[in-house]
Amino acid sequence: MSHDNLDFGPCCACGQTKPDVRNIVSLHKRYPPSDRKTSGWGCFQCGLPIEGANAVVCDECLETGVPIRFVVLGYLTDPDHPRIPLDQLPSEPFDHDYFKHPETWKLTWWTESPDEPTCSLSACRKIIEDEIPFRVWKPGYNLEAAFHPACFRLLTVYRPDLLRRPARDVDGLPF
Repeated sequence: MSHDNLDFGPCCACGQTKPDVRNIVSLHKRYPPSDRKTSGWGCFQCGLPIEGANAVVCDECLETGVPIRFVVLGYLTDPDHPRIPLDQLPSEPFDHDYFKHPETWKLTWWTESPDEPTCSLSACRKIIEDEIPFRVWKPGYNLEAAFHPACFRLLTVYRPDLLRRPARDVDGLPF
């Protein structure tokens, strides 16, 4: 079986079976418990289990943004092409642990010190409560960032380049 003749079954958006159903969409939803083996997605880097739901859509639905209504249950190429409605998936979020993905981290800098400091690390972005924030200033730019002490330690170990990078955007916009 080559990539030219893979049969993914009907589109999970429009429901039509056609040759251009070839786009695999990994959803931020977990497959429901099932006796059937599934071809879910996961992440080895952050330890996300391989339980993420997948859908397949045709080129037209992908290009026009038709909402996905079903997900594949089983392997993507199962001959019976089982589907279940998207709304039957568990509602809990299924996503990466971005603390374990330093390649995605960004910082937010402010020109004025916020009254309720929010952690400047994109993997966190939570209000800093019950801790003294670790504050960093960019001399010459009048910019400030604030971090939970634990977030600052992670930043200095895994992405110190973000602290050295020249400021390009201000007013709370990440760069």
